[in-house]
Amino acid sequence: MVWYSVRMRSSQSTQHISGAETLIHTTDESHQEPTIAKLNATVSSYLQRALTHPKGQADTITITVEQCAEDELLHLPMLPSIECAAGTDVVTLLRHHLPPQFRALAEPAESLLRNIAHMRGAALLGADGHRVEESVNLDPMRGVRVSRFGHNGDNASCKDAHYEARRLATKVLAAPHVLAELCISDDPNYHTGYVAINGTYFRIPELKQASLGGRVILLDTTNPALILDTVNFLQHTPTLILDPKH
Repeated sequence: MVWYSVRMRSSQSTQHISGAETLIHTTDESHQEPTIAKLNATVSSYLQRALTHPKGQADTITITVEQCAEDELLHLPMLPSIECAAGTDVVTLLRHHLPPQFRALAEPAESLLRNIAHMRGAALLGADGHRVEESVNLDPMRGVRVSRFGHNGDNASCKDAHYEARRLATKVLAAPHVLAELCISDDPNYHTGYVAINGTYFRIPELKQASLGGRVILLDTTNPALILDTVNFLQHTPTLILDPKH
């Protein structure tokens, strides 16, 4: 079986508009036509997303198609989801689930989530409550992009914000030294956010309080030398999320 990572990112006047990605497979290298049809359908849907996004029409769109070795593909079960009450307090949720030595991160993490915008990737928050992107030569204005993931039975032309977020969060929580991930969508029409922690995806309706949106990943940086392990996993490890619906 041959796998392809298909990734899209788009921007308008250098400002991030949207991103999307998936994994596509073919069972036989000699049968190229079905694979080309899948790739065409996926690329077409991503182009449409970039050109019709609520944040604006992209003027720069980058699409990457990259073959992945099947023996390098990590398989992960999708995180279970719990529906929280609308506007659930993120700080309280984090304090309840974080290990005692990291509970002081709850307030700076929530504050950072509320105040970042226009980032292509996620902000990384260390155990001391400060961002750590520069320590691994990442641009703080871009953060880390979680990449090279998809799920079984993927249909890229059918967007489902909830399941797309759960797939991404599943890979994030599997990364070494990750404590939690927080997200508020940057789509101005989508107000639901989430906290992924302790092997669970907590979906929070009406988490967005303003037009801003972004993602924050909390790290155990007790040993700062290991931050690069986390970044390499998030960016480069091809990961197939096993969706129980398929």
